Amino acid sequence: MFHPIRRALALSIASLALLFTSSKAEVGIGANLGAPTALDIRVGQQKTLEGMVGWSLHENGNTHLEMVGNILFHGPSLGHESPISGIFPYAGVGLGFWSDGKQGVWLQVPLGIDLRFSVPIEVGIHVDPGMDLMPETQVTVHWGLGIRYWFK
Repeated sequence: MFHPIRRALALSIASLALLFTSSKAEVGIGANLGAPTALDIRVGQQKTLEGMVGWSLHENGNTHLEMVGNILFHGPSLGHESPISGIFPYAGVGLGFWSDGKQGVWLQVPLGIDLRFSVPIEVGIHVDPGMDLMPETQVTVHWGLGIRYWFK
């Protein structure tokens, strides 16, 4: 039987492979500034697979390598005002992994808003409440400000 983390990772990789095989897949590449500070890659703008790889500074002064995978569902636009072409709230579910010699895993619920512009640029802000599963169980919150460029 598969370990739950391996099962989630395999499902994420399979989903990402299906999206990349679509000839109309939209891909956004950018940066997330916050926790974690990371390279951010998204596939799709309404139903989105997101991956981040970066680092995060913790209260004890340690820097952790962090990898995050999210599935995001964007709602309808809340409006637009030039040069913003849409304001899209989203919610989703994600799984993260950190390492600094020790390793840990967390689940999260990403909540955010993306501002899309008339050029292929997007800016977003998010708060991701969640729960560390390993090495100990505790509440956690990740957050960030992101900017990305969309290739269509």
